[in-house]
Amino acid sequence: MIELKPTTSQPIRKAVFPIAGPGPRVLPAITAMSTELLPIIDKPTIQCVFEEAVAAGGTGLIYVTGRTKRAIEDHFDVNPEPAVERLVEKPAPGAELSPLPSTGHYVLDRDLLGILQAQPPGHGSEIQLADAANTCAGQGHLHRLTQKSQRYDCGSEMGNLEAVVGFALEHPGYADRFGALVDNKTAARRARAAE
Repeated sequence: MIELKPTTSQPIRKAVFPIAGPGPRVLPAITAMSTELLPIIDKPTIQCVFEEAVAAGGTGLIYVTGRTKRAIEDHFDVNPEPAVERLVEKPAPGAELSPLPSTGHYVLDRDLLGILQAQPPGHGSEIQLADAANTCAGQGHLHRLTQKSQRYDCGSEMGNLEAVVGFALEHPGYADRFGALVDNKTAARRARAAE
């Protein structure tokens, strides 16, 4: 669980989740379901993110979805750090501006909504939240919070596997048995490799 601290004295009220994209890094797994619904042990990835937002004080949760994300809609039916200079969403390998990733956890100022309305389409001919955030950064209104907890990239196959293993090793109902299973499988793999 990530502990979020607002950069102002105003409480966090709304959380916006831009999840309309197709998530092609985990094909073919997502041909039948959205990346956001891939499970991490016993709940969909998006549910984990939802719970983080509520724990941070969010009372209005807004999901920006696309036409292929109906299942997500159905699922939910019922310390400031230095200012960020620039935000790049999914930079090409080797083109990263910093070793610090943007994990998609944003506390947005209401001014950002006006910036988004005026924002021209960016990468992929889509309105990019990262581009609007860069505009905010240029105005000195974007701050970062260093995440001290483990970060998982559930939009890739390996990242999803890491999340499942990581959560299973911390889950009160699975940690001991799953840890023993991983230890046994690892020992067997090393024994085969040593033959």
